[in-house]
Amino acid sequence: MTRAVVIHCLDHARAAMAAAAALGAEVTLVSAPAAAAYAGAGWFLEAIAIAAAEHPTARAVAVLDCGDRPGLVLGALRRGCRAVRFTGRGRALARLQAIAKRYGAVRYGELGPQPLRHAGGTAPPPDNGARNAFVHKAFVFEIT
Repeated sequence: MTRAVVIHCLDHARAAMAAAAALGAEVTLVSAPAAAAYAGAGWFLEAIAIAAAEHPTARAVAVLDCGDRPGLVLGALRRGCRAVRFTGRGRALARLQAIAKRYGAVRYGELGPQPLRHAGGTAPPPDNGARNAFVHKAFVFEIT
């Protein structure tokens, strides 16, 4: 099973990629909840690109969390994000599924269940029950 690691900064991405390379394992790098809203797709893509360049043998999938905002999903796809997370439901989810398919989505579904690790040895805040489970409740669109 691929390990999911929450990254909050470039150093977290670097640490997760270094560990994946050292272990010969694949890792799923998941941005912090709703990071697309405050950090943006550009920052996320650049952080992943830098970490990947520094650890070329690491195998990783990077998932940008867009929360429940369909516009952030669309923007992330346009910017080149290959995997995005969306927590919304209903008509917005159905429409995003169709759009993701046009972008070449070959697999989309729930990310999880799998344990989340916080990069850099950081533990989630004590009141973080909802965030600890967030990987289990989101639809992920993966583009190839």
